[in-house]
Amino acid sequence: MHEIISYLNYMKKYGIILNSITDKDFSIIDQEYVQDQKNALIILNKIFDEILIRRDFLTRSCTLELLGLKYDDVKVAFKNQCLIPDQVKGFLLNDYSMVVSSINLNGDLITITLANNSKLQKFGKIWNLIEPELMGQIIIYSLSQILEEEKNPIKIYDKQYGFKLFDVDYEKTRNEYLVANCQGQIITYQKLEYDNNIVIQEGSIIQVISTSIYHLKIHNSEIYIITDNQIKILNDKYQIIGGGSLKSRLNGGFIQTMKFDKLHILLGTDKGDLLIYQRTNNIEFITQIQVKGSIKNITFSQKYIFVVANSTLAIYKETWNQTAEFNCGHKMIDFLLIKDNYFGITQDGLFVEWHKESGQIVQTLRFSLKNIYSIYRDQLVIIISDDCFINFIKLESR
Repeated sequence: MHEIISYLNYMKKYGIILNSITDKDFSIIDQEYVQDQKNALIILNKIFDEILIRRDFLTRSCTLELLGLKYDDVKVAFKNQCLIPDQVKGFLLNDYSMVVSSINLNGDLITITLANNSKLQKFGKIWNLIEPELMGQIIIYSLSQILEEEKNPIKIYDKQYGFKLFDVDYEKTRNEYLVANCQGQIITYQKLEYDNNIVIQEGSIIQVISTSIYHLKIHNSEIYIITDNQIKILNDKYQIIGGGSLKSRLNGGFIQTMKFDKLHILLGTDKGDLLIYQRTNNIEFITQIQVKGSIKNITFSQKYIFVVANSTLAIYKETWNQTAEFNCGHKMIDFLLIKDNYFGITQDGLFVEWHKESGQIVQTLRFSLKNIYSIYRDQLVIIISDDCFINFIKLESR
């Protein structure tokens, strides 16, 4: 029993979460002399049922060794094409009172915007009198250099501002980054290349509206921006050519995510409202769907739309009929569909894989206390935590 308890503590130390038992269950077996032997045996049976089919790097080999088994002795329930590694590369972005507000991955460049998150802001107008000089920041790195460097990589571009930066997107035709800020402006940054070196140069600061721009996305050569309760559409000259008020449909909430499929604009709110619009001469409202929980993200596959709302993953067809609802057991910030495997990034600092049919957790990895942003490309998952630490997880194919 002592070896088993030591092993379970070892797993907890490295962030392996067992879903078959509770803390109360663990307290029953974590004793020098187990008194409730009947329940202790039931709990141990649950534990080994779970960890024998888990594919975590830190559990499987150790479990088999503890039980004196070989790999061939245990039937593997699930075969994974992608495995979460046991080591995560990462570094601290900065040590200021800042949080990441957006992240963009374009080619080899990863662009991050930050906004001041001081607790003094709750004092309202008083805060304006004492606010610090540093309120926003944009940082650009070379992704290939990050993956090669052992220590903090060199920044290709880094600039600080006296206002908050909220969102960033890349305009391909003009090789420009567009950044939205709290003053209703869009800042442009030109991507140039000299002698095979990439140079970022700040361009114009365009005053678009008088209120904060919280979200900015480029779709079909048009710029979409979200304010407190409005959506605006801009042309390539930053002139407003469409949009309208969202206030009557927000139910007192605010937009947390904006995504596009081939035909539609999808907006998710903190109140669990999924608003669906179509781009016509202006924007045409299609339907509104209520999801259980605050909508954090929206992911698309060829046939389905996956909506992340707290611990719920709601799955819809393109006709907006719900086909399934999946309770993940943890509040999520993002969902990734990778080679038909379900991966989730949770608010409490986990990277998790679920078996899509049984709903059972197959792999877990803990690397922070709280996650806030993520992005995925080519087997690489980039996750940023609320303490401005950026993590790079290279999934291994099997």
